[in-house]
Amino acid sequence: MNEKKVEESSSSLKQSNSLLPPPSNNGLLLPTSSGNATGSGRNKVALRPGYSLMGWVRFAATAKDLTGLSGQQTIPLNVTKDELSKHDQPDDCWTAIRDKVYNITPYLDYHPGGMEELMRGAGIDSTDLFDETHAYVNYETLLQKCYIGRLVSNDK
Repeated sequence: MNEKKVEESSSSLKQSNSLLPPPSNNGLLLPTSSGNATGSGRNKVALRPGYSLMGWVRFAATAKDLTGLSGQQTIPLNVTKDELSKHDQPDDCWTAIRDKVYNITPYLDYHPGGMEELMRGAGIDSTDLFDETHAYVNYETLLQKCYIGRLVSNDK
């Protein structure tokens, strides 16, 4: 009788795929990721040593002025879209996220997606681009020392 129970139990396990490992493909596995190293669906680039998130945190904690304004203007500024659009180069790169304008020039080399990815938002309101990739990131803390001011309409 125990033999029959084991046989029935074995039979019911075969019907439940969630309890068994996937069928063997002779040791070969099909790729399950989107083709990048992390499998997260996001493209990441190899960063230079010291340019990780922790590298940025250390750098930002000790940096005196990441706004790029060198104390010449009082922060927060009212930044128009016209003014924002002038800062769209790797050596002078501003972006706006949720109407807050940041100088992201010093962060370009630290971004896990690479400089090119960040440059997509250079000189524009990049809220939608940001939200597409990582709306969960606490950008306000990450870019706190890069904060320049508020994005305002051009008529102000």
